[in-house]
Amino acid sequence: MAAMSKGDDTRARIIRQAAALMNVDGYVATPVSAILAAAGLQKGGLYNHFASRDEVAMAAYDHATELALRFMLDIERGPGRAVERLFRLIAAYRDYGRHFPLRGGCPLLKGAVEGANGPEWLRTRARQSLDRMAEIIARLLAAGQAEGGVRPEIAPDRAALAIVATLEGAVMLTMVQRARLPGEAALEMIEAYMKSALLA
Repeated sequence: MAAMSKGDDTRARIIRQAAALMNVDGYVATPVSAILAAAGLQKGGLYNHFASRDEVAMAAYDHATELALRFMLDIERGPGRAVERLFRLIAAYRDYGRHFPLRGGCPLLKGAVEGANGPEWLRTRARQSLDRMAEIIARLLAAGQAEGGVRPEIAPDRAALAIVATLEGAVMLTMVQRARLPGEAALEMIEAYMKSALLA
């Protein structure tokens, strides 16, 4: 792989630092001055690499969501039967902060909340990221059907949407109430739903 140029390295550093900042303070609300301070740049230095503040925010959000989805993909591609991997993914949400390197919670959830009444680029990206999360879970469910561990009459796409909604709701409740119990209750409900309604 070719070495990054100094300009590419600077751009990547700005994206990483902007993602760390915006995942806490908001992809819409974080001012340019805060991004400049975090990156140690003057205003002109930022616009040497990005056409606008929104372009920085888009790149930061894309970076954050790739980090979030990567750990799910690692579980999907990991060892064990599909049902075991799906339970492993759900269990990871019990200690989400340990698996995700950025503070501020799940960027998929943050993007959905901010983007619902915010800029179209954020709403679109949040929807796409949540769709990708649902696709990972749907693939695991379909693989579980092929292995005989998931009921054949289950529609993987629809079941995946229910699991995504509950997982992200668990993160939201934990963050808002600053307590593990609400999120834990949601995760227990997913596991009970899977055992009673999905597993063969």
